[in-house]
Amino acid sequence: MTVLVAYASRHGATVGIAERIAVDLREAGLAAEARSMNDVADIDGYDAFVIGSAAYMFHWLKEATAFVKTPSRGAR
Repeated sequence: MTVLVAYASRHGATVGIAERIAVDLREAGLAAEARSMNDVADIDGYDAFVIGSAAYMFHWLKEATAFVKTPSRGAR
């Protein structure tokens, strides 16, 4: 199973959390990579997803909301 840990971060804290999650998934025997949502053009090739975003005023960053709402990323 290949897992994408996609993150949106404004100041970098969410990056560290996403990278740690990817490490833990790899240690559990899964193929996993942490990538900024801004760098993900296509989700083909991934079997599972962990989606995370910094939150401000109780809302995800705009790029995170757009990422999960955009079907043109190769979703089937």
